[in-house]
Order: sequence, then C-alpha cells, then structure tokens
Amino acid sequence: MSSSSSSKTNRKARSSPSKAPAFSIYKGSASRSASNPTHNATDSLPGANFIINFGKYRGLPVSKIPAEWVDWAIEKGALRCQPGLQQAVTSYRSESENRELRILSERENNLKPKLPEWFFNECMKAFGFGLTFEEQVMRADESNIFGGSGTEERETKKAALEAMEDMLKYDPGLVARTYQVPRVEGVSLPDPETSESVKAFRKELALFPKLYYLNRSGGDLERKTEGILVFDCPVWEGFPTWEIDDRYKRRLEKCFEDIKAEHGVSMENVARWEVRNTHAKYFDGLRYVGDGVWEDSSVMWLKGK
Repeated sequence: MSSSSSSKTNRKARSSPSKAPAFSIYKGSASRSASNPTHNATDSLPGANFIINFGKYRGLPVSKIPAEWVDWAIEKGALRCQPGLQQAVTSYRSESENRELRILSERENNLKPKLPEWFFNECMKAFGFGLTFEEQVMRADESNIFGGSGTEERETKKAALEAMEDMLKYDPGLVARTYQVPRVEGVSLPDPETSESVKAFRKELALFPKLYYLNRSGGDLERKTEGILVFDCPVWEGFPTWEIDDRYKRRLEKCFEDIKAEHGVSMENVARWEVRNTHAKYFDGLRYVGDGVWEDSSVMWLKGK
C-alpha cells in the first residue's frame, strides 16, 4: 500500500482520481461474476418467456430485452394496445426487481459481519448511499451519485457490494493494514475545560477546511486560508486544487503529542481518528476509483506515529 504525502482535493475531488492511490486490489485472472452464478437466472420469472411481437426486438422473450427499451415502451405507451404483452412485461419487471433486491439484500447482509461497521458505511457513501444532507450538497456535482432511477440505484448498489466483495476476496487484510492506529468506538476526548491539550486541539480542528466552502468560495480563497491550505491551479489539470499546508499539519501533530503527554497514547489515537474522520467527511475521504483501486487521503493522519 502506498499513501499520498499530502492531502489534495479539487472542485471534483471525490470523483477525480488522485495521483497516488492509497491502496489497490489486484484481482488477477479470477472472474467477478463467478461468486454470483444465480444473479442473472431470471428465465423462470412470470412473463419472462412472453415473446415480443413488434419493434427492434421482435421475436425475443421479455427476459432478453434491455431494460432501457422496456422503459421506453412503457413511457411511450407502446404496450397499451397489447394487454397480454403489457401484463407479461409488468409481471416480469416486478418479479425481476424484487428478485434483484432480495439478492442485493443477501449480499449486503453477508458482507456486513466481515467488515468494520464504520468502514462498510464509508464504502457505501463512496457510491452515494447513506449520505447526510450536508454530504449530498458537497457531492452534488459528482458522477458517482445516482439519480432518481430505481434501476440506476440498484446497479450502483450492486457495484458497491461487488467492490467490497473483491476487496475481501483479493486482499482481506487491507483494512487492518491501512488503518493501523487502533480505533475505539464510543470513546471521546476529555472535556476541553479540564484539559489544556484538548482545548488547543479543539481550537486547531475547528479551522479544518470544508470542501463545501472551498467549492463555493471566491478567488481570494488562498488568502483566507493562509497557513491552512496551499492553493494551486496547475495548467495541465485546468481547475484549482488545494493541499493541506505543512504548517497546519505540524500544528495538529503538536496537538497529538501534547494529548499523548497529558492523557496517554489511547487518547492520542482518539484525536488522530477525529482528525481523520473530519478530513474524510469535509475534505477528501474514502472513494472507489475503479478496477480494484480504492483511495483514502485521510489516512495520512494515522501515519504520523
């Protein structure tokens, strides 16, 4: 696994591959579909073998017709004059969708016990699922957020589950190897009113940049974030990029050291994860680039030990 030495993002940060992937899965020659042999077994569903008697797919059974054409035929009312065909298509579509939803649910339930809950949820968010309203706004211009189509949503969810299944199949130790700082759920830092190190940490963390504001700020952004971000607009990329300033990184590392000295290594780990989670939520976090490659620039905050 390799990780970026700095954290970069841009106006399409979460959907644009970074130059240094955080980690990759190499699938070799194995087939993805081998683990799902029954996924396309729809010939036995009601209406599946009803033959289309018009149009470009004349002579083919309903089960062999592309979903896009069926959507078009329904939208244009092409099936109204053929009650038998319309009933067959409706029955097939309904049963096919229910079957696919059941299969996806089974795959999801099978995956969840095999991955940490937080990581599973972040993988799903990388594909546009489970986003808060704020996160939806931040990712509004991204290509991996599905629209209102139920078919598109199912296909996107299928891709998300497949990506995680590949991860477990080809590199089952990836999560533990990548996120090496122990993560403890339900543990918080001490009250800043009773701890100088935590008080200083809270002050610095409050300055962490948010992609939402970066995407909607004017040209004076670099001056507003001096000491927090480095602003650049490379000619070869054609759009602005931001990088966490080394001075700000050093200030947070000093906070980690002070928390460790006052409260021990376990609280330092809590602080590191809090910064990592803030980075992932507001700046640039876990995402799936494709072809077995995942990236997470926020892991940089877990590498300073």
